[in-house]
Amino acid sequence: VFASVQSESLTEEKKKEEMLVKEMENSTTRIAEVNEELNKIVGELQNARIDYHEGKRQQMRAEIVESLKRLYPDSVFGRLLDLCHPIHKKYQLAVTKVFSKYVTAIVVATEKTARDCIQFLKQERAEPETFLALDYLEVKPINERLREIKGAKMIVDVVQTPFAPLKKVIQFVSGNGLVCETVKEARQIAFDGPVRLKTVSLDGTLFLKSGVISGGSSDLRVKARCWDDKEINKMKERRDTLITELKDLMKIKRKETDLKQLQAQCHGTQTRLKYSQSELDLIKKKHLPNLYMAEDAVFQEFCEEIGIENIRVYEQEHVRRQEEIDKRRLEFENQKTRLSVQLEYNREHLQKLTETVSKLRDTINKDESEITGLQKEKRLKKVKEIEEEEQHLKDRLSVQKSEIIKTQSEAEELRKTFLTLNREAAKLQKEAAAIEASLEDKRLRRHNMLLECKVQDLKIRLLSGSLNDISEVEVGTETEDTQITGIYEREEAIKIDYNSLPKELKDLESDKEIEAHLNQIQQEIKSKESILMKTAVPNLRAVEKLQIARTKFQESMEAFETSRKEARVSKQEFEEVKKKRYELFSQCFEHASIVIDQVYKKLCRNNSAQAFLSPENPEEPYLEGIGFNCVAPGKRFMPMDSLSGGEKTVAALALIFAVHSFRPAPFFILDEIDAALDNTNIDKVSIFIREQAHKQFQMIVISLKEEFYSKADALIGVCPEHDDYVFSRVLTLDLTQYPEDEEETVNHKRSSLE
Repeated sequence: VFASVQSESLTEEKKKEEMLVKEMENSTTRIAEVNEELNKIVGELQNARIDYHEGKRQQMRAEIVESLKRLYPDSVFGRLLDLCHPIHKKYQLAVTKVFSKYVTAIVVATEKTARDCIQFLKQERAEPETFLALDYLEVKPINERLREIKGAKMIVDVVQTPFAPLKKVIQFVSGNGLVCETVKEARQIAFDGPVRLKTVSLDGTLFLKSGVISGGSSDLRVKARCWDDKEINKMKERRDTLITELKDLMKIKRKETDLKQLQAQCHGTQTRLKYSQSELDLIKKKHLPNLYMAEDAVFQEFCEEIGIENIRVYEQEHVRRQEEIDKRRLEFENQKTRLSVQLEYNREHLQKLTETVSKLRDTINKDESEITGLQKEKRLKKVKEIEEEEQHLKDRLSVQKSEIIKTQSEAEELRKTFLTLNREAAKLQKEAAAIEASLEDKRLRRHNMLLECKVQDLKIRLLSGSLNDISEVEVGTETEDTQITGIYEREEAIKIDYNSLPKELKDLESDKEIEAHLNQIQQEIKSKESILMKTAVPNLRAVEKLQIARTKFQESMEAFETSRKEARVSKQEFEEVKKKRYELFSQCFEHASIVIDQVYKKLCRNNSAQAFLSPENPEEPYLEGIGFNCVAPGKRFMPMDSLSGGEKTVAALALIFAVHSFRPAPFFILDEIDAALDNTNIDKVSIFIREQAHKQFQMIVISLKEEFYSKADALIGVCPEHDDYVFSRVLTLDLTQYPEDEEETVNHKRSSLE
C-alpha cells in the first residue's frame, strides 16, 4: 500500500514539474520579446522628447468626449483628429491649416444627436464644441480635373481614414483644396490659371479664391503637433500594457524556487520508494514460519526476562519507532533540501544583484567623470565664447561711442552753422524790410511832390510821361495794394529832366544838404510871397485852398505812417503765429513719427516690421499732406494701397495709437476694428490693446468675433428677448473671474519677450 501511494504521488509531482518547466520556458521567451518591444517604444518616445503633462483643459475635453460616447455609443464617433491622419508627416501643416477649427470638431451621425450633445454641454457647463453631423453636411462633388494638375495633390487624397463615412466629412472640410510643395507653386496654381483655386503649401501658407493669403505662423506648428501626439498616446498605451505584462511574467519566473523544491520532493519520494521495494523483496525471500520458530528458541530467555510473548512483538514496537525516526529524518531531509535550494537561489540572486550594483556603480562613476569632464570643457568653451562676445561687444561699443561722438560734434557744428545762417537771414530780412520801407517812403514822397506840382500847376520839364498820368487819389491805409501798385507803375513812366538845374543843385549828395537847400528855397519863397502880398492885392481864396490842401496832405501823411506801422506790427505778429504753429505741429509730428514704428512693431509682434511718416512739404508741412508707409513682417516695401485689408487695419491702428500717445485721451471707442483681421492678427491686436488698457487708458470695443472679445475684462451683449424680436435686453459678464489658461499665458509671455 505504501509503495502504491508513493508511486501515485511521484507521478503527480512529475506532471507538476513538467508544467512548471514549460511555463517558465514560455515566460522567459516572452520576457525577451516584451523587453525588446518595450525598449523600441521607449526609444521612440525619447526621440519624440515627450516631457509634458496634459493640462486640465485637455483632460476635461477628453472626458467630455468619453461621456458623449457613453451616452450615444452608436452616434458619437469621436474627434476628427482621432478618426483620420495625413498619409505623411510633411502634409501635417497643410492639413492642419485647411482643417482650421474643424481639427478638434466632434463627428456625430445625426443632427438630433448633435443638438442633444450641445444640450449636455450646456448642462455640464463645459466649453463650446463644434459638431459635424453626417446627415446635415452639404458636400460639393469633387472636381476630378484637379487631380490632373502637375505639382499638386488634392487634400482629400492626402488624408486617410479607416472609417468609410468619415470621407464625407473630410470632403466637406477640405472641399476642392490642393496641396503644393512650395509657396511659389501654390501661388501660381491659385492665381495664374483660368480659374482661381484654393491652394496650400507644405509650410501652411493658404491661398483662397478671394485673393486672401494667410501665412503659416508658429501657432500653426503647435496645432500640427496634435497628429504626432495622437501616435505618441498610442505608443504610451502600448508601453503601459507591455509593462503590466512584463510584471506578470516576472511573477511566473519567480516560481523557480517552487520548481526546485518540487524536484527535491520527487527525488526524496523516489529514494523512499526504492528502499521500501528492496525491503519487501528481502522479506518475500525468507520463510517466515521457520524464522519465527528459530527466533522463539533463540530469544526465549530474553523474552521471558522482559515479559513479552515473543521477539516479533518487540520488533514490531522497535520497527514502529524506527519508522517514526525514518519519517522524521525524511521530513528533516526534505526541509533541509528545500532550505538549501532556497539558500542557493538567494545566493545566486544576491550575486547577480551584487554584480549589477557593481556594474551600475562603475557606470555611474564613469558617467560622472565623463560628465565632469564635459561640463568643464563646456564651461571653458562657454567662458571663452562669452569673453570673445564680450570683447566683440566692447569693440562695437567703443566704435559706436566714437561714431556717436563724431555724429554729435557734426550735429553741433551743423546746428551752429544753421543758427548763424538763421541770424544772417534774419539780419538780411530786416535790412531788406528797411530798404523796402525806405523805397516805399520815397515813392510816396515823389507821388506827393508830383501831385502837389499838378495841383499848383507847376511846369516841370519831363523827358517822358505827363503830369496828367498822376492819380489824384490819396494814397493811405484804406487804399488797396493793387491800386497803389498801379499808381506807382504809371508814375515810374514819368521821367524828370534835371539838365536845367543849376550845377550847385546837382552837386548836392546827402539828405542834409538837400534839406538845408530846400529850407533856404522855402525862405526865399516866403520872402517873395510877402513882397508879392505887398505889391498886389492878395488872393485870400488861394491861401485858404492852399491851407486846406496842406492840411489834407498832412493828414494823409500821418494816416500813411500809422498804416505802415500797423502793417509792420501785423507782419511781426503773423510771423510769430506762423513760427508757433510750425513748432507745435513739429512737436506732434516728430513724436508720432518715432512712436508709430514702436507701436507697429508691438502690434505685429515682429521687430522686422517698419512704419514711418514723411511730410510732403517739409518747410510748411501743415499746408499739405503727410505720407504714411509701412513694411509688413516678411514682405518687401509696397504702397499702402497694395496692402491687404488686415494689414491696412493694423497700420491704421498703429497710426491712431501713435497720435493718441502725444496727448492721451481718457478712453477709446472702437467699432469692429477686427472685421478684416484673421485669427493671428486678431490675437496680436487684442493682446496689444489689453496691455495698453491695463497701463494707460480705457477701451470700449464693439466686436463680433470670439477670438477678440474673449480677451476683454468685461462683456456687454445685446440680444432679443426670448421669442420676441421687438424688445432687446442687455447681458453683462465679468471676465476677470475667469483667468486665461496656462498655455495661453505662456504663449502671451513668450510673444511679449519676443
